[in-house]
Amino acid sequence: DAIRSVQQTQQVSRREATFRHPGIAQVTQTLDNCKPANVADLAALAADFLGKLALEMHASNTDCYKRFWNVDGYNKPLNPRPENSCRDYLVERLKPLLVPFDVDESKRADIRLSFRGNGEAFHLPIEIKLDHSPDLWRAIHEQLIPLYTIEPETGGRGLLLVIWFNDSSKRSSAPPSGTKPK
Repeated sequence: DAIRSVQQTQQVSRREATFRHPGIAQVTQTLDNCKPANVADLAALAADFLGKLALEMHASNTDCYKRFWNVDGYNKPLNPRPENSCRDYLVERLKPLLVPFDVDESKRADIRLSFRGNGEAFHLPIEIKLDHSPDLWRAIHEQLIPLYTIEPETGGRGLLLVIWFNDSSKRSSAPPSGTKPK
């Protein structure tokens, strides 16, 4: 744990030391809602789109949230679909939102968004976990950070996306320290 803590502190220090402020042209592009200037902008763009998709899924008349569930013959949700099925649906929904920004997607990590511009490449890994996954509370320290955010193109950044079902048949566990989220 001590070594892992020191490694993560070093990653943060490296990220801060290698950060380059975007030029005027890059800032203008970002403010004009055109293209991300760096991986931090890419992370903000991804978080914004994921938030919009979440709101749409809660408010949509088409019950698109059911794409995350196995349903019965009456289209009533039975139980959560597997993580990879949920990921595939999210990728399907994200792709059209990302096209205007020249952002590509791949399945390195659960989702990896990539942007190439101004001679640089940025990657944003997104690790997905279901709320009842036994790896939920370890995913950041055992997957996202050591496996995906170590690439220089990530700038030490990544997102952990938890798909929350609140399904009483699949209880999520409490974190090692603290209480179970509601």
